[in-house]
Amino acid sequence: FEDPLDRELESLYSDWFQPHAHLIYHTVDAAFGRDFHRNPVIRFSLVDSINQSAEILKYMTSERFYPSLVSGFSFPCNDKDEKMISRCPYRRIVPDDLVYYLPSAEPLRDSRTSDLMKMIRPEDIASPIRGFDAAVIFGTLSIDTQKRADVSFQSIYKESSANRKLFNTAQLVDKDGQVLGTYHKNYLLLFGEYIPLTDKFPIIYEILPEAGNLTPGTEIKIMDFHGYKIGPIICYEDILPRFVRSLSALEPNVFINMTNDAWFGKTAEPMLHLAVAMVRTVEHRKWLVRSTNTGVSAFIDPNGRIVQRTSIYEPEILRQSVAMMPQSRTIYSYIGDVIGWLALLWLMFLLSFKHMLKRESKHATVSESEKLKNGTEIT
Repeated sequence: FEDPLDRELESLYSDWFQPHAHLIYHTVDAAFGRDFHRNPVIRFSLVDSINQSAEILKYMTSERFYPSLVSGFSFPCNDKDEKMISRCPYRRIVPDDLVYYLPSAEPLRDSRTSDLMKMIRPEDIASPIRGFDAAVIFGTLSIDTQKRADVSFQSIYKESSANRKLFNTAQLVDKDGQVLGTYHKNYLLLFGEYIPLTDKFPIIYEILPEAGNLTPGTEIKIMDFHGYKIGPIICYEDILPRFVRSLSALEPNVFINMTNDAWFGKTAEPMLHLAVAMVRTVEHRKWLVRSTNTGVSAFIDPNGRIVQRTSIYEPEILRQSVAMMPQSRTIYSYIGDVIGWLALLWLMFLLSFKHMLKRESKHATVSESEKLKNGTEIT
């Protein structure tokens, strides 16, 4: 779709409901102009019309004012009736090929509770472009259903990856909602994001229903932004030297890492994670901008120095000017840990040589002792 309204229709509404939504959207567009979505009153009326149309056509919504995408998911239409669920007008999760997010006209508030008290719609709460006029990079879940339209919310995690691919995704979105870049996490966390052999033994997810069932990405990517290149890193990929070396080969100007350390609780893990991630900046001489939902967010310069950092649990905002480093590579990015391996081999050689000399010295001492003993007997 070339028209932004059509892109929104594709991202928010199920395939079978799009023709009905299309008619309503373009009627509003013709009456109020292309920027109607920036007017909260018109936006409210639009979504209300969509919901009323859905109900007339026997589509079910969970509640007229709260039907839409929230953090990538829509509310289930009816948990007790699969047939009614399949008739929901809204998509269940962000499509993998999404190219547009609708910016919200609602200002940012201090908490989600404030939003709910003011009856702010979920699509506004979840909009990545809200209350500011700048681009944003963020993490989400996206799905490739292999062109199927009947994947239900309840089966997303349990269904075989042969029928759907669910990704841990980073997206870069400009101030107008246009998706500029998408990257799928390549290295998933064992047991946290996937369990081995579940395709052959799906009963594992019956035993462990809360376990992750994500699909690894297959391509390392950079994101183009105003002539610069951003190197996206998701969670634990920032402690993997081989992965960051491969990313560095694409010559980004800066590394941006999005991390979730929440599941480790009040332990030393967030600080240890940060300490290991700092090494990547020295190896490749790039800034690392690190944003965590629970953990330690930080700006780390190319010398491995923490310029700014947050605490672990308190909500904080950091602002820092970051240099876009030249598109060049360090010696380490070319040769990796070769020097380290050579040093290890050299150490092993020295230890072996020392052991060999010790054995020869011991053997020589024994020989001298035998000679002296034999000489005494002859005398």
